[in-house]
Amino acid sequence: MCVFARIGFWVVSGCFLIGPAVWAGTWTEPMVVAEGEAHRGPWRMNASDFRWVDDPSAAYTENGDLLVVWVDQEAQEVKLQRFGGNERATRFSEPTVVSRSPSVFSWLPRVTVSRDEKGDETVHVLWQEILFTGGTHGGEIFYARSTDGGHSFDSPLNLSNTEGGAGKGRQTQRRWHNGSLDLLVAQDGTVYAVWTEYDGGLYLSRSDDNGATFHDPVHVAGNDHRPARGPALARASHGMLALAWTQGETVTADIQVAFSEDRGESFSEPAVPVEDDMMADAPKLAFDSEDRLHVLFSRSPGFDLENSEVVHASFSLNAPTAVSDPVILASGGAGFPDLAIDGKDRLHMIWHDAARGGRRVAALHYQRAKADRPASDESSLLPGSDEVMGGGLQGLLVRKIALGADDEIAIVHSLFDDAENQSSIILW
Repeated sequence: MCVFARIGFWVVSGCFLIGPAVWAGTWTEPMVVAEGEAHRGPWRMNASDFRWVDDPSAAYTENGDLLVVWVDQEAQEVKLQRFGGNERATRFSEPTVVSRSPSVFSWLPRVTVSRDEKGDETVHVLWQEILFTGGTHGGEIFYARSTDGGHSFDSPLNLSNTEGGAGKGRQTQRRWHNGSLDLLVAQDGTVYAVWTEYDGGLYLSRSDDNGATFHDPVHVAGNDHRPARGPALARASHGMLALAWTQGETVTADIQVAFSEDRGESFSEPAVPVEDDMMADAPKLAFDSEDRLHVLFSRSPGFDLENSEVVHASFSLNAPTAVSDPVILASGGAGFPDLAIDGKDRLHMIWHDAARGGRRVAALHYQRAKADRPASDESSLLPGSDEVMGGGLQGLLVRKIALGADDEIAIVHSLFDDAENQSSIILW
């Protein structure tokens, strides 16, 4: 339960801080959203003995409620809970099951919310389903929507229908991350879903009827020789769609950004925000109020994650080749960032400390800055994120930041404590 109190012009919450306290880098202890065991047996496809909670994502509704989705590995389901009111109490007595596939693992969901002209709310969830339908790797992209605030969801739709291993972002033949997908709902109600396959392709599917049906996927980029990985979507105020990704099977990968003015039917030749001899990864995109596109990503010398860093760059749609000088926000193991921009053109950025304590991934850092000065403030360590292993065992290509209409911010994270046999989804 989260308790709010007003102290001067600061709002202090048991989930997070809003206002100057965030700017100052002060955070309260996180709220626990879900708990489970922390058991990971050997991989035996969908018969694996996995028992933990993981892979959270969050979104605010127009009325200020917060939706959080995550994966229950033991139940092999995507679950959703809605929080609201001054105490951020749970709206549902039990989390809603979104995926409804208990015999198949469901991983790394995304959630967003839209509202139509009549004021009706729709909750949209996209995730990776570990179906083995042929090919060398299992994976399909599934989508489901709720028109009753998250109480129930329509039957899930398979958007990919492929044997290529959808949802996997390949770096090498033996190295990849799951969760290589993204979801965007435009102001006009168009729903966009993108993903990559182990076999290399990057695909986009669009819904023109608020998620009831989707067009067949369009191949945007990537192939077996140079696989696409880690796609991210953003939309400018005038409707232009931006799509970013990186490339596998090379240690000098650059972030690629392509644009569409026909709602994803076709894309421009990709622009490269920063070109160097390092391996760029995990891009995130966001437009500010002047339709300047901000790109946040990590880069490292090859696969040396202990020397990875998080980089910011931006450019104008009127002159996409006029890229700002890249700004290094964090180094020494920083990677897999996320980005959001609020209505006051402030960047909200997080990243993992992948090298902390020699563990695969652990601490989570936050930084807020003005759009024209991305390095204008110090980052802060989110309390509790560095105590045990966390960040996602199935993949690190995740969305963790949610921004509300009243400058509220929520960040979600997963923790895995094998010593105490406990896993949890936490919320700041």
